Amino acid sequence: MSKKFEKINEMGADMEQADFHRNPPQLEQLALHGLVGDIAKAGAANSEANPAAIALNILAYLGVAVGRGVYLRLGDTIHHPLIFGLHVGRSSVARKGDSTALVFRLADQVCKRNECLAPQIHRGGLSTREGLIRLVHDAYQDGNDEVPGINDKRLLVAESEFANVLHQGKREGNTLSAALRDCWDGQDLKPATRHNLMGASNPHIGIMAAITPFELKTMIASRDLTNGFFNRFLVIYAERQRLVSMPTGTPAEVVVELV
Repeated sequence: MSKKFEKINEMGADMEQADFHRNPPQLEQLALHGLVGDIAKAGAANSEANPAAIALNILAYLGVAVGRGVYLRLGDTIHHPLIFGLHVGRSSVARKGDSTALVFRLADQVCKRNECLAPQIHRGGLSTREGLIRLVHDAYQDGNDEVPGINDKRLLVAESEFANVLHQGKREGNTLSAALRDCWDGQDLKPATRHNLMGASNPHIGIMAAITPFELKTMIASRDLTNGFFNRFLVIYAERQRLVSMPTGTPAEVVVELV
């Protein structure tokens, strides 16, 4: 992590505590319908998580889970059901972790029921194009060794520190943002150089990410706003709507029913 990035984090620590958001947006209850609405309401019932954030994250998960066989054709362009979701909210009051907790519980139970239905979930963060390709790579030759490919190209990236992605995009030679644009478009990820033979065909990658308002305003680059990178994200601002002294979580029987 660069000194500049560390300084931004230190500056933001105090700034994020100030309440500059007097009128946070409220999601219409009519939006919480069907399975997505049931999950969002269940996750918010006994916690401080905002149902809008839960809905965004479960949409990202479901879009990855259904795979590339479901799509919408507009003209000659195929649009797969991929969501790049970005939850914006202040530290400690956005309850970003709470808004993903139920999604992970559901994903774990789906995997136990039927591994074929469950996409891979990566929670280790993103830093480079090569690192992203490695998660869904095709077969390739490494010296005398044939490295088998990953057959299931469905991948949900859970990026709790989206500021790091923005930071990596500013580094000289880092092409992560370009790779993410290609993923959202459903394009193959080609090897970065002729010396690196690792690529990924037909990737099906969704994102559920989180960031604070200060980090977003400070780290976003003008080129991210104009080159098509940031407009591929569905951005919401969501914070807790109430205080819960002892959150109990979603009952196990409700989780089973939702699964």
